[in-house]
Amino acid sequence: MHTAAAENAEAHAILLGMIYVHGLADQLSLHLVHKHFDLLEGRVMVYETFEGRHHPGFVLSSPRVPAKCNNLRGLYFQARPLGKMVAYKYTTAPGVDLSGHVHFVAKFAKMVIQLGAENVFALSVKVPAQGLFTEFELPDSGSTILVRGAPTWLLEEGTQSTSTDWMATQHYSKYASGPGSVPGIVQLSCSTTRSGKHY
Repeated sequence: MHTAAAENAEAHAILLGMIYVHGLADQLSLHLVHKHFDLLEGRVMVYETFEGRHHPGFVLSSPRVPAKCNNLRGLYFQARPLGKMVAYKYTTAPGVDLSGHVHFVAKFAKMVIQLGAENVFALSVKVPAQGLFTEFELPDSGSTILVRGAPTWLLEEGTQSTSTDWMATQHYSKYASGPGSVPGIVQLSCSTTRSGKHY
């Protein structure tokens, strides 16, 4: 999925514009639909925050049985026909209740479907103290860990990185009116490794 956002630049700009013009930029963001591991039946990926005594907190995303999780709520929502958004990743952290934005959610879902981006972009609910995180895979446990910031000292030379979440800013508001409003490719963010390579 590392090229999917650039290949869907029009949808990327329109969906971010919709979030911004509806006054929800402080509550919602745009997420790249992607998968790290296959899940066993009956499990979902759940993000849980852990605070260290002497180190900044980190977020663990691991396969969990929903019935065994406290305070579970949707974090990433994928568009489905008829204006529906369905949670596919979850968190135990408090956050925005989408039931207060029923009309926006329906409009957003319909636009995602219209743009053919239901397998590319999802709606993400922001959590308190959210910021820049770098996600690393933990293959033995089928999990990922999100470390605050961009810890380049952890990256091997030549490591590729991909943006997976975008904030809606005023810049995107002019694209919110729908298809045809984006003049061309919208430049996405770029990461640089220690070797100076750009992705």
